[in-house]
Amino acid sequence: MIWHIAVHPDYRRSGIARKLLVEAERISKDIGLNRLEAWTRDDEWVNKWYETNEFKKV
Repeated sequence: MIWHIAVHPDYRRSGIARKLLVEAERISKDIGLNRLEAWTRDDEWVNKWYETNEFKKV
């Protein structure tokens, strides 16, 4: 289980979070998981980031 994907503010907007997510997806597939869930608060920027990265809001 991954609880957080976070990047220090000094390094945001440099693609690090996307790289972390891609690696988490790769590991998940390797161990046989068939889905990932992202639980966010009402932070519109974060929600848009996940949607940009192919998550569906349900």
